Amino acid sequence: MTHRILFVLTRHDRKGPAGAADAALSGSYLSEVTHPHRVLAEKRV
Repeated sequence: MTHRILFVLTRHDRKGPAGAADAALSGSYLSEVTHPHRVLAEKRV
C-alpha cells in the first residue's frame, strides 16, 4: 500500500500582530521540508 504525505507550508514575513513595528522577522528554510522528505523517501513511506 502506498502512503501519501502532505506537507502544508505557510509563510509570513513577521511574527506578531499585523502592522506591529516591533514584530520579529520570520521565514522558512528549504531544508525544513527537503530533509523530512528525503528521510521518508529513503524509508519508502
